[in-house]
Amino acid sequence: MLEKAIKNHFKLEKQYLTQTVRIKPLSLFFIDNIEE
Repeated sequence: MLEKAIKNHFKLEKQYLTQTVRIKPLSLFFIDNIEE
């Protein structure tokens, strides 16, 4: 899941940063329990 999210993030970043109005995407991960 994490690998897929990272690949998708860079795909979106490449798409958004090549437009006239450049947008930097942000990906967030929420961790419910760090003990597991």
